[in-house]
Amino acid sequence: MSRRLALLLLAGCSSASAAESIGTPYSCTQLAIAPQPGVDHGVVTPWRVLAEADVLDNAWVAHVQALAGRPLPALPVAERVRVQHELLRVARRLDVEHRDNPAWPGWQVAQDQVVAAIRAVAPSARELAILGDGAHPQVAAVLGGELTERATRSCETGSLQHVNAFGGLLAFRPLRAGATRALVAQLVAIDSDGNPHITPLVEQIELRFGDDDSTTPACVVEAGADGVLRAVARDDLHGHGQFVRRVGDGVGCVDCHRGGARTRGYDVGAADLPHLDRARTGQVERLASELWSRVTK
Repeated sequence: MSRRLALLLLAGCSSASAAESIGTPYSCTQLAIAPQPGVDHGVVTPWRVLAEADVLDNAWVAHVQALAGRPLPALPVAERVRVQHELLRVARRLDVEHRDNPAWPGWQVAQDQVVAAIRAVAPSARELAILGDGAHPQVAAVLGGELTERATRSCETGSLQHVNAFGGLLAFRPLRAGATRALVAQLVAIDSDGNPHITPLVEQIELRFGDDDSTTPACVVEAGADGVLRAVARDDLHGHGQFVRRVGDGVGCVDCHRGGARTRGYDVGAADLPHLDRARTGQVERLASELWSRVTK
């Protein structure tokens, strides 16, 4: 599955709309993204390419083994989290493919090497705490500082399909900045003790401008290998797994929820936020821990 989620049509954690039948307009022209610092030592992109490969065959396994055998340079914590995310995605794909093909040659050696690399770059819990609080994702460059927390019923129960689809490797937080609704995907890191943490590092933001879902455009912003968030051109929105499809001249969301009650978003008051955060965090930590246990057994 591609790292681009592109669920779009946002009203909270996710949403469907009658506009799907003709396509939601896609435009990022009204979005002003502030300059951001970026760091790229060339280690994230090669693993991202492997994580997003269309074909997983013996040649792919050989590439995984070759790349895992290369020593990594000293990296800042944020970059270690980003490369670890791609390594975890590769480990997950190895795990899934092996279950489908138990006789797949070389997978175990590759998996062991990838797990060793994940551990080698894993930050300590203290380093992750210094990096920042996962309850406050780094979205100011895109959304500004005046944010309203949002949720849906699936947030309340810790049953987000988005989190399930990514096996706990991404956490999701719906926000609103004025009339702009956003679904923020945050990186989940495994610390040096093997425990998952939701980090403030943002992998993607899906945006819907305005309140009228029949006419307001959508936009996707995502992080490059350097961690800088940039708008994605519609022509680059392709291969997005189970959630998105192109519709007409715009975009559309696969209506996997069927009914809408669980997906209607609402603003969250301060009194309700601790419960929501516990539910959302609990789902992420459970799935990430299960994945980590599978790939390390």
